Amino acid sequence: QFKYGGQPGNQQVAFYVNLKDIAGLRYGTQNPIRYKDAFYGNMMLAVTSNGTYTIKVVDPVLMFKNLIPVDIASGQGRGIFELGDGNDGGVEDSLFAGFVGSLGAALSAFTKGGKSIDDIQGGTVEFAQAVDEAVEATYQWGSQLGIKIASVEPGGLDWDQPSVDLI
Repeated sequence: QFKYGGQPGNQQVAFYVNLKDIAGLRYGTQNPIRYKDAFYGNMMLAVTSNGTYTIKVVDPVLMFKNLIPVDIASGQGRGIFELGDGNDGGVEDSLFAGFVGSLGAALSAFTKGGKSIDDIQGGTVEFAQAVDEAVEATYQWGSQLGIKIASVEPGGLDWDQPSVDLI
């Protein structure tokens, strides 16, 4: 027997969440980011940076509930939500703002162990951990959105001229 005239009795939607790293998210700072550099005697320095970062989904349920736009989550949208395609309803812009907003705290934390920001190129895992901790402390990406920073690949870190003069 077929109920409901052979049609489903309720709407069912299946979602696929890619648990692979989402790489190649670009960042760049137009204005210098101020941070306290322990390597240089806790001086306040300013640096501009650009590069890419990678995020990883660590809790798909949290990501679905708190990050996916409502139209897609309800099955009414275009059906595909993909970070990096520019059509994600502003989610990538929000992640970018959170990432860049946490760089100052991450740079300060990275240099507390006696490292210079020049060491970031060789210690990307440690720097990624510092950025992830700063993002979590300020924006709660892991506990609220189910994502974390997996890696950071700075393409360039340049002090502004007043910082160079101080150093």
